[in-house]
Amino acid sequence: MYVRLAFSVAAHLDPEILVIDEVLAVGDAEFQQKCMAKIKSISKEEGKTILFVSHNIQTIRNICNRALVLEKGKIIASGESESVLASYVKLNREQFLGNDYSQQNNLPGNNNIRVKRVELIPNYLNQLRVIDVRTELSIRFEFIYQVEEAGELMVVLQVYRSTGELIFELASPNYNFSNGLVSGESTIPGNFLNDGLYYISLAYVRNSSTRIFYHESCLSFDVEDYKDSGGMYGKWAGVIRPSFPLKLDQESGRI
Repeated sequence: MYVRLAFSVAAHLDPEILVIDEVLAVGDAEFQQKCMAKIKSISKEEGKTILFVSHNIQTIRNICNRALVLEKGKIIASGESESVLASYVKLNREQFLGNDYSQQNNLPGNNNIRVKRVELIPNYLNQLRVIDVRTELSIRFEFIYQVEEAGELMVVLQVYRSTGELIFELASPNYNFSNGLVSGESTIPGNFLNDGLYYISLAYVRNSSTRIFYHESCLSFDVEDYKDSGGMYGKWAGVIRPSFPLKLDQESGRI
């Protein structure tokens, strides 16, 4: 609510330069859509300058025509958005298959959610332990749930491409948990994702409407290509890589 109020006030002050820092990382989908519409209105219709700070590449692409990349307070890239974002993705192409936070003094989260562990477990198919398009991926996580009033909780698993596109999201049922330790698990089957770099975020949602914590980009993984002798020639197009059968047949003598 504080962020919503702050954005509403700032957006109606008629500033020459509006600085926005990760405003779209909080709130529900309706709030985010309203923010996007207002940001575009200020920039394009009113001709004002917006300095938009975010890790969401797709949002930056939709809003900004120029981009800067900062590392430890220094500008390491600057220019047109598309070229800068492409360099940023290439620079940050790395895997992060999880972490056990239980030994840390401060667990990730807030007063309602404290994450103890999150990990991605590949079912490797070769000795090289490489994730390729055939590899089954299990996601497991544990968190401490602590709320003052009873209510329902669901967790939404979101899979993004490195460019910021949401590939899919998967929501658990609503549960009426008591306070304490909760664990979760899901599996992405093999022969589903195409090759490329992906990252996973987990959203913790109360009563189907209020996001109480967002564990953004908590996992990332690189899927490599794999082609057998009967595979396609060249790059396989698309985001997903299904292996549904497609059969051909021919009746003798029929034209």
